[in-house]
Amino acid sequence: RSVAEAQKRKFYAKRFRGKKAPKLRVGSWVRNKTSLSGKPMLIKFFATWCGVCRRSITPLNKLQKELGSSIRIVAISDESEAHIKQFMSSSVKFSGCRDNDGKTFKKYGIEGVFPHFVMVSKSGYVRSEGPMPIHDYSALKKRIKKYV
Repeated sequence: RSVAEAQKRKFYAKRFRGKKAPKLRVGSWVRNKTSLSGKPMLIKFFATWCGVCRRSITPLNKLQKELGSSIRIVAISDESEAHIKQFMSSSVKFSGCRDNDGKTFKKYGIEGVFPHFVMVSKSGYVRSEGPMPIHDYSALKKRIKKYV
């Protein structure tokens, strides 16, 4: 299915497109701590048991390598720090953190459908949300480059 078709289906998160993004509250950094301001940011809400989340590592690593100077990629989970550390092995090149108290997941209304992506502009507004074409790197990169 296309991203457009997927976005027409039931949305398992609150919608913020065109609005100020809720603050990303990091409880603890698990991998590659980064600043949460100053650049556009792609937020990936994930679960360690999610196969699509695992498959998204390679294209996100590639994005980090190619666009890392102009974007921040941050993956966030509300699972245990041990599970997140295991999931985000040394092969992960982007940032990863834990939502210790669940407040970020709650603010964004994440309801267990993963991964959920949110593209936030440098000025802090949500530009895109929902599924990303991680199976098609050129489409993914093209979509992200619109916002950086």
